[in-house]
Amino acid sequence: MALTSCAQQVPGTPVALMGGAPQDSKTAPSNPGGESDDLASLDPCDLLSETTKSALHVDGAPEPRKYSHVKACGWTVHDDPLVPSGYHLGIAVYPEKGIDDAVATDGVLTPVQVGRHRGVQYFGAGKSVCSIALEVTATSRIDISGSGNDDAGRCPAAERAARLIEPDLP
Repeated sequence: MALTSCAQQVPGTPVALMGGAPQDSKTAPSNPGGESDDLASLDPCDLLSETTKSALHVDGAPEPRKYSHVKACGWTVHDDPLVPSGYHLGIAVYPEKGIDDAVATDGVLTPVQVGRHRGVQYFGAGKSVCSIALEVTATSRIDISGSGNDDAGRCPAAERAARLIEPDLP
């Protein structure tokens, strides 16, 4: 999973995403004041409930990663009818980087709305990763990414995961 951050925004064609389905409870902290401190303590590996894992066909164990300004977690998905060749699902928590800080390989950040969260869809790592960055505050975000060899399937997989995860985000 590639993780990038830098400030650049180029207008794109808006893509509407639908709100998510109800899920079982998570351990995500509440964020009534919109503070990024809650995001700093959020473990991205905790953002997938058993129900969500099942709906996304996640069959691998979580793979936590920590970088200087981001915590990430990834899962391998093999048996998803949406992406028959399999893919890697990633969630990255950026407590100090907003959606305007996302960096797209092609320079295009496409505005999206997922439930109550404003966001952008973009391609990273030479277009091998499709990410949906959801705004938590003006200076914090959570990215949900699909990566793998299936060009047609990774964006729909990331979009579906974002819809399922979004209701439980701060």
